[in-house]
Amino acid sequence: VGNAAGQNLPYVAEGLKEISGAAVSLEARMRSTALAFSAGFSTEQLEALTRVAKGASVALGRDMGDAMDRLVRGTANFREGRLF
Repeated sequence: VGNAAGQNLPYVAEGLKEISGAAVSLEARMRSTALAFSAGFSTEQLEALTRVAKGASVALGRDMGDAMDRLVRGTANFREGRLF
């Protein structure tokens, strides 16, 4: 996936650590990064989704990893025309 996207997945996932305030495990960041790139998202779009997930996590009192996973999966499915 990393070669196809032309990105260094571990590097991008490490960048999400700062955005999330280190609230998401490396495994969850790598999973979200791979899913986002396979769905055609750019690094900037993934970073924006991570910021939104952080805000939702704080506002709703939810786990940051769960919020990020749900947001990335949901937007990837929507982008691919799948609602569920």
